[in-house]
Amino acid sequence: MKKYPKIEITSEMIQAARKLIKTVQVKRTVASPIDTLTGILGEFVFAQYFYGDWHKHRVGVNRGTADFPDIEIKTSAFPFSENLNLLVREDYAHKRKPAFYVQIILDLSTAPGGKISQGTKAYLCGFSGTDEVDAAPKKDFGSKFGGRGGYWCHYIPVKKLHPMEKFSQIYQKRGQEIRIFEGKRRSDNFYYLGNLTLLQNNPLALFCSRRIPEIALQPILQFGDALLKLPLTFAGGWQSPVEKQLLKRRQPGSASKIIYFLAQGFRQFKTPAELSRDLESGNALVVSLWKEKQHINRNLVKKRNEFILRKIPRFLFLGLTKGGNLDQLFHWAQLKNKEVYLFNHPVNRDWMKAGITGITEKNLSHLLSM
Repeated sequence: MKKYPKIEITSEMIQAARKLIKTVQVKRTVASPIDTLTGILGEFVFAQYFYGDWHKHRVGVNRGTADFPDIEIKTSAFPFSENLNLLVREDYAHKRKPAFYVQIILDLSTAPGGKISQGTKAYLCGFSGTDEVDAAPKKDFGSKFGGRGGYWCHYIPVKKLHPMEKFSQIYQKRGQEIRIFEGKRRSDNFYYLGNLTLLQNNPLALFCSRRIPEIALQPILQFGDALLKLPLTFAGGWQSPVEKQLLKRRQPGSASKIIYFLAQGFRQFKTPAELSRDLESGNALVVSLWKEKQHINRNLVKKRNEFILRKIPRFLFLGLTKGGNLDQLFHWAQLKNKEVYLFNHPVNRDWMKAGITGITEKNLSHLLSM
């Protein structure tokens, strides 16, 4: 038998999953609390394996979409056997097209009394691409209560799945292709290139106005250089002269990761040389609402900034100009109850107020603790 990575179910995971059952349970032919518990725990297990922290699951916020960006988790509770199958209902495979399916088995042979409990082993059996699922044979596997199930499933034996050891590398390679993320509503859709999971890293949006006093330029650049050495994910339009300069000055192989929100379509976008390596290694993401828009204009910038407000939880402004686009974004971020930070420098004194945290090189660690 092949070796399969496994995660041990904890009592904390089970308690958290039980609290989520009523939130996510759906009406199917049969949808028992045990089925739902199994599915939730499977998502916890994948988050623990892929991110190193099961709390990074998306249960409850991923309705109508794949369990994780481009990844659908299929979980079953049985005594583990390589004769089990990855099963994908024909109607689901036709309607949804996640790039990958991952099969997880909660091994009931390791569960006291045959029931899911603390210490139950969860096997990550492997993964398959959506095209492989579409090409797989179909069968009615029947109802758990006997008789026909009433629907067909594509099936791939566990032993024929790709090993999980290859998953991360293959997933990141997809970052070199422009793809579309389809949300619950059409307004949630966007195009992207790179590592989509960076949006889950509690990213920090970084902005600086085009026109800032000369006296503030070097302090801002010095602060920005120190900032981009932190092991954080930074998001922004990277459009103003200071923002572009900071991106170019960022050290290759830096601990930071970059999300680049475009105010134009992908067809006209040329990947900056300084981002190429990060895209290949899974340390960068480029996002756009459009595929074909050619030229940046004020309207597209406004829509881009509104999109960033929806996607990014934290904002740090390096320098602001009265009445500018970023002045407006600064106030929007506060109205949306985002975490808002400001480079603590005299040129920004008009924006320092209650509820705004001033940041300098001396208290950069504050950003790491959030």
